[in-house]
Amino acid sequence: IEWGLMPYIKVLKGKEEVMLWLKAGSADQKEPITITNAATKDWGVFEYWNIGTVSEEVIKFGNEQKWPWPKDPESFVGQKYKVAQCFVYRINSEGKIDFMRQYLDTQSIWAQLK
Repeated sequence: IEWGLMPYIKVLKGKEEVMLWLKAGSADQKEPITITNAATKDWGVFEYWNIGTVSEEVIKFGNEQKWPWPKDPESFVGQKYKVAQCFVYRINSEGKIDFMRQYLDTQSIWAQLK
């Protein structure tokens, strides 16, 4: 699988790279709410409200990935956030997702964190 991350313009390739991001994303306490979930034979879209509380694990991961924090990220631990995320993906002839692009407005997250 390839996973294109927006707005970072970074592409993760292969299970190992993708799993690092999925594990980090699940470290925050999450309360997701589905907005849209639709698929055809060739493509799909999944959009949801990503509602969570910033964890130390996500801060550590973000630092390793050189995320552009607006200020010292340690001050964000324990703060709640809510952001819409959208995944658009392609399904191959075997019925598996082989490419996915994620859209996330990081500026709206930064604006919520004090």
